[in-house]
Amino acid sequence: EITEMLASLTTGDTAGVVSRVTALAARGPAAYSNDFALHFIAGMLAPQLPRGFCEAIDANVVAAHPGNRWALLMSGGIQGALGNRPLAVTRYEALVALPNQEPDGLARLFRAWAFSGMAMAVRDSDPARARRYIDEGLATGVTGDTRNSLLELQQRLDAPPAR
Repeated sequence: EITEMLASLTTGDTAGVVSRVTALAARGPAAYSNDFALHFIAGMLAPQLPRGFCEAIDANVVAAHPGNRWALLMSGGIQGALGNRPLAVTRYEALVALPNQEPDGLARLFRAWAFSGMAMAVRDSDPARARRYIDEGLATGVTGDTRNSLLELQQRLDAPPAR
């Protein structure tokens, strides 16, 4: 069932995935416990999924895997989408603080994604802090879409307010 949901997500069947996850959530926490794949789905679709499901799967996965980069990255996204911005920043900070991060491409991506998430979480309440996070994300040396996303976020912060 979860494999089918992931496949449906990749083909763009968001409504079908939301429907299946909602049905799974109705069966109770034992049906989803701390499944990484469901946590990933929650990270991608949190605003459309039952809030209680997102909160439970996130708490369970992070408790079971507190030092896992993917768990912390998805948790930051889930918490940000649920409006829990301080907890989102905490999760991203925990990711950045993990030991043994080799200076390879994947480590740079995780750090850049975390700084981007932190910037998005605080951009409305503390634009100066968001700019610092963007600068730190860019300083990782990432390229491609990740760099472009950071630059776009920077441009939105620097743009004059809409009237």
